[in-house]
Amino acid sequence: MSKKLIGAGLLFASSSAFAAYAINEAVKAPPQAPGAVRVAAGPQAPGGSAGASLAAQPQEGAALVDNCAPIRAAIDAARLQNVAVIFGNGAGEICRYKKGAIEYNQKLALASATKLLTGILSYRMIQAGKITANAKPQQYFGYWTNSASDNRSKITLEQLLAFTSGFNTKDANLLSCVYNAYTTLDLCIRRIYLGNLDSVPGAVYFYGPHHMQVAAGMLDAADTGDFGAIFARYVTTPLGLTNTSYALQSAANPWAAAGGESTAEDYAVIMQALFNGTLVTDLNNFFAPRTLTATKGEVPAAILANNGSQWEYAQGSWVECEYGTGGANYATQCANDKINSSPGAWGFTPWIDRQNGYWALIATEDHDNGAEKGVELEQVLQPLMVAAL
Repeated sequence: MSKKLIGAGLLFASSSAFAAYAINEAVKAPPQAPGAVRVAAGPQAPGGSAGASLAAQPQEGAALVDNCAPIRAAIDAARLQNVAVIFGNGAGEICRYKKGAIEYNQKLALASATKLLTGILSYRMIQAGKITANAKPQQYFGYWTNSASDNRSKITLEQLLAFTSGFNTKDANLLSCVYNAYTTLDLCIRRIYLGNLDSVPGAVYFYGPHHMQVAAGMLDAADTGDFGAIFARYVTTPLGLTNTSYALQSAANPWAAAGGESTAEDYAVIMQALFNGTLVTDLNNFFAPRTLTATKGEVPAAILANNGSQWEYAQGSWVECEYGTGGANYATQCANDKINSSPGAWGFTPWIDRQNGYWALIATEDHDNGAEKGVELEQVLQPLMVAAL
């Protein structure tokens, strides 16, 4: 049994082809699951917490049960001061809660919560037949080597999305073109290419900004229009969303790994559509660990600080493996621990628990160690959300 479930987590988130993958608008407001207790925003109860109150609204004739009370209490106790949390399952939203100076429709910088969006876009385009997981940069960039003796010719889209391409540059390296609003995506990728590799593709996991920047250029070249327009075409427009985009560094040079912005409400729609398989049809493949045999070259401190030293990486999301290293069954066990998350540097943390059947997100923008606070709260909320189902 996962340690989260026994409470240890309490220690601390085009065209006809495109039409075939269009999202049913009903996903934004699905019916309530039979027998479920719906918890919705309501007036503040006297003597209640300082956050936005939730009132339980059970079906007619059912006993009043407020399964979200422990969730609210944990949010009130969390180090994050301005935070909104939304939690739901395949049938829709179960409860939401916020405290401090924040709104559900407030645009927030996603930082690395953007990575999940880039992964989703990639797989939407794979499903539409625009690109493949095994596609290579030289298929899209005329200057890219095709020489078998040059490891740059061996990189695949899958490796770029798994941060194992070998382009190992730290996020803190502000000299990177990824942070330059005055260049273009193509020029940035050329600079990354000329910088060469630091490791053999597939051999080392390194949490840096360059992998996804190259992936974004491949997606851009595989379709028509700029990257932002492509993201809207495949992800936000089908969902009817208008407040989610790649805002940084610029429209000409979108930061594919961390430049997104969104609202809690928009991201919740994305999470439910993802959970239901209407965005990505093969979730087992999308969420499967790609780094089981890779050396860990760079893992964010916020992950390591919250029992994440053995987490693996999928396609834009962490696989929250909880079995430790070693053992003949580790790969199988890790793949079966179906919690995937994409925490951002400023605390915005979405995750999906397919084993227990829910999705959730922590929406915040805290520039004072927000990443650690966000993952910390995520770990606390996970067993409480399982209990609330």
